[in-house]
Amino acid sequence: MLYEFIKPLHVIFMTFWMAGVFFLGRMIIYYVDAKKEPENIRSNIQAYFTKAQTRIWNIIILPSMTLTISAGFYLAYILKLFSQGWFHFKLLMVFLLVAHTIHLRVLGVRVKCRSVSSSKLLRLYNEVPALLLVMIVFAIYFRSIVTTLSGTLIFFGVVLSLVMLILKLINRK
Repeated sequence: MLYEFIKPLHVIFMTFWMAGVFFLGRMIIYYVDAKKEPENIRSNIQAYFTKAQTRIWNIIILPSMTLTISAGFYLAYILKLFSQGWFHFKLLMVFLLVAHTIHLRVLGVRVKCRSVSSSKLLRLYNEVPALLLVMIVFAIYFRSIVTTLSGTLIFFGVVLSLVMLILKLINRK
């Protein structure tokens, strides 16, 4: 009974977490882009984005990330997933997503102290959570392929190749 309640909560909180991560990334980009504006406009925009970044972190990202991970570990314990190879891969991707999320928060603080001339790299960096999310979802749905080491390497190679192809197409435009 509890499993049926926790599983949808895990997905819902993960959705909130990802929405917050994407939004925080965009807020950092907007903050950097505001440096091109005249001083009187820039200070107002940056003050707003600073406040918004703090709210996004405290109200959306941190609670939903904590609840997602807590619900995920509960589900993994109930379903005895800790010994399965695909789950190890998923855990690695979740760990990278948590590290990216924390780094995004630190980056939001550091951008205010440094002169970042272009937001192009930040825009690319903002795509990292999407890539990690795709890898997590595919790891869940293609468990049998990702279970073996060779399957994991092939899977990771295919995803990496797709990312490189997408970046190549983007750079052509």
